[in-house]
Amino acid sequence: MNQVSKRVWLFQFFAIFAQASVLEFQGTPVSTVYASGYDVKIYGTAKLNLGEAETRDLFVTGAGIRKKKLGFLYVNVYVAASYIDTPDGISESDPMETIKATRSKAMQLTLVRDLSANQIRSGFEDALDVNGVDLDMPGIKHILNEITFDMNAGSVVSIIAYSAQVNGRTVDTILIETPQKNIVASGNDLSYHFWKVWFAIPVDDGMKALKPQLMKKPTKP
Repeated sequence: MNQVSKRVWLFQFFAIFAQASVLEFQGTPVSTVYASGYDVKIYGTAKLNLGEAETRDLFVTGAGIRKKKLGFLYVNVYVAASYIDTPDGISESDPMETIKATRSKAMQLTLVRDLSANQIRSGFEDALDVNGVDLDMPGIKHILNEITFDMNAGSVVSIIAYSAQVNGRTVDTILIETPQKNIVASGNDLSYHFWKVWFAIPVDDGMKALKPQLMKKPTKP
């Protein structure tokens, strides 16, 4: 096992068995997003702990509220905060080009509404499908199949990605930390495709409104 493969394996190992999150937020909040009675603190930086004393710094790119239309009304679903491994932020003209260039990134979702497993899974499926992502792609399929649990308002989900060169190709490992369980998947360009949920073609008007918020750095209150 080479050093890169070993680091990916260790990341998976600690993701599954460690009690603490591999994502550690730093300093004091730079902003607060208010939604449906929840005050979600947004931090300017975070540290990704990959094992073997390797860490990566992540920087917030933006935060906002994911809304969805139910009938004639829009309801708040979650607060999203986006982080990548460069302080330069995300290109508004071509956000997926920035995402493609990152080696480490994270999306933290704070639910402000109860969601069933089917709602969570279908939400990802619809957003990936509209962007032409193959839902049978091994890493994507594994993630979707593992979403078998409901989640309550107030739950926090951290979606973390770490990319490395393995045998001459880029392999992404995605870790999804939830209160119920952790989900780990690896694959070629996996996180690039998964991040299309937020930064490529919006699945609906609610995601269309969220997208620019995730590319606007929050300011101190």
